[in-house]
Amino acid sequence: MRRRTQVTLGVLRNALDWLSRVKGRRSVVLASRGFLYDPAVAEFEDVLRASLRANVAISFLDARGLRSRSPFESAEYGPALDVEGTAQAVASEWADTAGAESLAFNSGGMIIRNANDLTAGLRKITDAQHAYYVLGFQSSNPQRDGHFRRLRVRLRDKGAGRTVLGRRGYYAPRR
Repeated sequence: MRRRTQVTLGVLRNALDWLSRVKGRRSVVLASRGFLYDPAVAEFEDVLRASLRANVAISFLDARGLRSRSPFESAEYGPALDVEGTAQAVASEWADTAGAESLAFNSGGMIIRNANDLTAGLRKITDAQHAYYVLGFQSSNPQRDGHFRRLRVRLRDKGAGRTVLGRRGYYAPRR
């Protein structure tokens, strides 16, 4: 499982490196069943750094489609799981895609899950690319330590269905 994650992240990294040569804002859609998040896998940080350099948002389209918590929770298999069993089933379902979702969340992409209409999911991702703003700032922290720094952008008026979809932060330059 770890090897599959590393291969997927390597392919993403190569695609982002290639896209860094093209000007403008772009998006990569990862249509997959997802993968676990493993902080020991250094490629996660590499992919996020590459997405920042290339100005590319990574969106995750969960190709598993509509999911129930567990087939064993239905009446067909007898009494429902107890509360502890339900929590375990939900946690397991989330963990299966946490790696792909963290890439989307931290790169400013979208997460489309629990849907059988993949075309509608792709349409939602492409529609979000039609209008965007690029914001810049200068950090008040001069340290060049390579650490992740969080960003937060808020709208004064959240009316008319407007939302902020953007990176959750950036990596400071290294020395």
